Amino acid sequence: MKRYIINDGEINVHVTEWGSENKPVIFCLHGLGSTSLSFIEIAEELKNDYKIFSIDAPGHGKTDIFSRVESYEMPALANWLDKIVDILGIDRFYFYFILGGVLFLYSIYSIILRKFWEPF
Repeated sequence: MKRYIINDGEINVHVTEWGSENKPVIFCLHGLGSTSLSFIEIAEELKNDYKIFSIDAPGHGKTDIFSRVESYEMPALANWLDKIVDILGIDRFYFYFILGGVLFLYSIYSIILRKFWEPF
């Protein structure tokens, strides 16, 4: 397990990572009141077959809070999440979530499909 901080240009974001390079990626998003360590048990089980990233959401764990309230609205959070995935250099991934499901569904619709969808 590796733990480190990245900066998105506005806040410091705490990342927990398991596994090795060149494996399929699982990106984990925890629920309210939790941290990136919410996934420690499953990550320890899967780390030989997957590269696993888990972040502390803004205002949780060791990740800073946003300075603007508007940054916590769904469109802004989805854009922020897309930026974090880019900073981490993740191209394709499986998404594992707890209460982050609402943000996940919004992200699928507004960001991820736009990024990866190839219409006929």
